[in-house]
Amino acid sequence: MSMFEVNEKVDRTDPKIIKALAGIPVANISDAMANLHTMDSGLKALVTGDKVCGPAITVSNLAGDIWATLKTLATAQPGDIMVIDSMGAPDTAQLGEIIVSEAKRRGIAGMVIDGLIRDSSGIRDMGFPIFSRGSVARVAGANKLGEVNVPVSCGGIVVLPGDVIAGDEDGLVVVPQRKAEIVLKAVLATAAYEEELIAKVAGGTNLVDIANWDEKNQEMIEASRR
Repeated sequence: MSMFEVNEKVDRTDPKIIKALAGIPVANISDAMANLHTMDSGLKALVTGDKVCGPAITVSNLAGDIWATLKTLATAQPGDIMVIDSMGAPDTAQLGEIIVSEAKRRGIAGMVIDGLIRDSSGIRDMGFPIFSRGSVARVAGANKLGEVNVPVSCGGIVVLPGDVIAGDEDGLVVVPQRKAEIVLKAVLATAAYEEELIAKVAGGTNLVDIANWDEKNQEMIEASRR
């Protein structure tokens, strides 16, 4: 085995689970996972309102290089979300309009880049969802080996190939493939509970009463005296 892994086969999460998660706000998914696997707020959609939900294919680039990104494009399947770890490349774009054009042609559903992009205007015109840390004119090279479909770090969260990536205006979450089924059940339960709360509030019930604030507040006061 080479030190630099290139894995073309990915065991993706069940499409039925992905389809169900795609209809759930990212905030609800984060709630259902007790805020685990939620990426940091520095990653933003290039176009406000863009959403993504699909299985991750991952890229680990050496800082300032995009060689592994090019290979990952060739391994992708329609509906995949490309997740790129740029290893903190300073002020260097990890991709631009040309790479995004290829990604869109191959049916990739979106990209999440823990780093910067360029050609922002052209990418907006394509209608291709991208989440990144911003943009810069300086482009990366394509001269150093990287890895394809290996565990990566993105937004402070470990992402494995095949995990579910969900993103919207509130941010990005990772649903680990091994937990996907139980997370979906928790998400649906959380959504139902929130709908019930909204209905109660709309009907005039006080949130303080719903939260049983007085009793819980007294319990905390007593606990602080121990």
